Amino acid sequence: MDAAGFDGMASGDGPLYSDVSMEDRDAIVDAFYNYAALIWAAEDQVADGEVSPSVSPSPSESESATPTATPTATPTATPSPTAEPICFPGSATVELESGESVRIDQVAVGDRIRTSAGFSSVFMMGHKDSEILAEYLSFKLANGDFFRASGSHYLVTEGGLLKAARDFVVGDKLVTSMNGAVTIEAVDRVVAKGAINPHTEQGDLIVDGVLASCYTTMVPPVIAACLLTPFRILFRLGFTVPDLLHTNSSKFVMFLHNVAKRVF
Repeated sequence: MDAAGFDGMASGDGPLYSDVSMEDRDAIVDAFYNYAALIWAAEDQVADGEVSPSVSPSPSESESATPTATPTATPTATPSPTAEPICFPGSATVELESGESVRIDQVAVGDRIRTSAGFSSVFMMGHKDSEILAEYLSFKLANGDFFRASGSHYLVTEGGLLKAARDFVVGDKLVTSMNGAVTIEAVDRVVAKGAINPHTEQGDLIVDGVLASCYTTMVPPVIAACLLTPFRILFRLGFTVPDLLHTNSSKFVMFLHNVAKRVF
């Protein structure tokens, strides 16, 4: 397969699975698994969203041992909502190609949902946790609607630029599904159930009538799109992206962030 065909598959404009030879298919799948192996290996170096520091040397045997303090029992903390999700709440809605409006926590890989360029396929779930409690920004709009998203999620300005949700203020405008814009009348913080982030081949989606990017401030969108190209290709070949991406989302995002820093 030539480079044009390979790039076309990544963008959604190239040959479909049935047009790819078994030799090319096997080569691409092998490349994907090599790529995925890097992600799995990174899990051993990433803990709780941060790269593990170098291990400190152990005290020499000649050093006197420090007595180990007896641990004291501490009360179990009351669970608190995740402070900074990178998603949308489970009750947010998207439109399927059939015209049906569904909750975003019901969206699955392969569904075609409304984006800035019509309908586009969901090729992976960047995060999908229907039970978690998370804190979101809630925008009250001039049309009477409410829109909620994590502060780190990129939204689209009236001028067509990407800006983090946390940077929008009262008086700013959000782009709507009707190619218009609606003014923000109030911004609050709310706790909601679920943390869902579908990734479409288009790179954006319409959520509760508002245009949002699939990407967040963790990794620059252009770089994130490049790093996710193997998963788009895998989807185009008819494979399901592994659950690693949403069951260990924080580690996966941090891995992409670290790769981006090293490469760019």
